[in-house]
Amino acid sequence: MTLKKLQAQADQLHSLGSLKERIPSSARSASSIVIRGKKLFDFTNWDLFDLRSDHVFKRAAQSAIESQGISAGSARLVSGSSKIHDVCEQRLASFFGFDDALLFSSKNQAVLSLVTSLCGQGDLVLYEDGMISPVADAAYLSEVANIAIDINDVTTLRSELERSKFYQGRFIFLESLSVNSGKAIDIVSLVALAREFQAVIFLDESYAVGMRGIRGSGICEEHQLDQELLGVYCDLSLASSCYGAVVASSQAVCELLLSRSRTFSNEVAYPNCIASGVVAALDHLELQHSGRERIRRLVEQLSTACLELGFRVLNDDGGPLVIVGTESGKLALAIQEALFQKGFLVESTAPRKLRSEIASVRFVINQAHSEKMVESLIRALAEIKSHLKL
Repeated sequence: MTLKKLQAQADQLHSLGSLKERIPSSARSASSIVIRGKKLFDFTNWDLFDLRSDHVFKRAAQSAIESQGISAGSARLVSGSSKIHDVCEQRLASFFGFDDALLFSSKNQAVLSLVTSLCGQGDLVLYEDGMISPVADAAYLSEVANIAIDINDVTTLRSELERSKFYQGRFIFLESLSVNSGKAIDIVSLVALAREFQAVIFLDESYAVGMRGIRGSGICEEHQLDQELLGVYCDLSLASSCYGAVVASSQAVCELLLSRSRTFSNEVAYPNCIASGVVAALDHLELQHSGRERIRRLVEQLSTACLELGFRVLNDDGGPLVIVGTESGKLALAIQEALFQKGFLVESTAPRKLRSEIASVRFVINQAHSEKMVESLIRALAEIKSHLKL
């Protein structure tokens, strides 16, 4: 394909209003942001407990930069591993309740490594339809059989597991809390079903960390399921306000990842300064009992008001998300744009092909938001609903 044809495709997206763009911000806090010279209340920020303002968190990263620099300069299996990496991975393993853990540069790389290192021909990968993790892509690249499942349809899932008994291994990938619906899965029932059919589960805790569990380590902790799961993985750029991802599992699984993952073998090691920041972030997250309660109250406040206004609210009350479903992606975008004009930054989502998603407007609630901010947002939504005749 020539550059001319690629340019034509980009021009077509532009004419349809579908061309995405990078919009730099000139200033940002946990609850506000300045974009194009306009100050907005920010309801897209996953810094749930305002770690960007925490002195201990920032000093941990600064100290590592002063002693280690930023880049490790080589891969972990060459000379890039450090004591900071060991401390961070041990801390993450303890936080999630597993024997071992490994750091990765992104959640995509963690998922790719899990599928390519643990699954092969003769195995089956089952993944939650609509999940963000690229499990299907990883399985396709590895030529591993894979099936999308609807976790809300236990009867169909049971049938899939019954039909797949001839596979050597069955690996189920699930999100503990969906970023699309804001709802937590019935992990206890799913674990029981997996146990019945001798399947194993890897749980994505990315959107539950910070809010679920006594220490904020997720739904696995909340239901004490660490002995029932093969492992968990988590995006470290959300509630922990750092970067990259982690896989927490048994020592045997981590040893296989070390030995088989091309990413781990070839990529330059995870930056020491960020690993040091992760440790400080976990120490901070574990103590945020009052912060979690505050976020839950604000989520309830906004969810209740949206229901009273006649919006379709999808989320439950266990996470930091309020998700308002809409009839179309166009309508979700219209609400997003109207809120922007009124001083609020939110995210709209449109359903992708072959996915069980619906269009929606997503609000991320964090500790830095106040009741007055949420009240202002509710008034803006009421005005928009009246104007758009929803």
